[in-house]
Amino acid sequence: MAPLLILPNPRTVMASYYGGILVNNFIGSSGSAEIVELTIPDDNVSGYAAFEGNVLKRAVFINMHAWLLSSTGTRPFVHIDLLSTFSSKTASAKRLIINHADDTQNLTFAGQSFETSDARPTGKISQETIDLTKGLDIRSTEAVLLSF
Repeated sequence: MAPLLILPNPRTVMASYYGGILVNNFIGSSGSAEIVELTIPDDNVSGYAAFEGNVLKRAVFINMHAWLLSSTGTRPFVHIDLLSTFSSKTASAKRLIINHADDTQNLTFAGQSFETSDARPTGKISQETIDLTKGLDIRSTEAVLLSF
């Protein structure tokens, strides 16, 4: 009897791939980035800054509060006051977004999805300008990359 051939599931891009893209953008291409952890007054939110030649270039914030398919009500967010931390008044932001932490599709980074058969991005790159004097809102299960 011939062995049973089990076909793999269709190719998918997992969340860790998007995380890698975010990290790659955060570290940058200069090879000289120095990474510093930022103090955030919430154990489920992390922040890091990337300096190049003692100049702040990028910062990333990750809200690890889980927003699940079973979650109800309005999706919560955390607000981070940034003006006292960064001298710049504005920053360009790219968001890593998924509807729910336990979703298996519809994840985007900067408005682009990699859920294609060849893992090439689809969609236009989406960036927003953040007014640092007003701080930054990060929804549960979301990450934001700021560039200065």
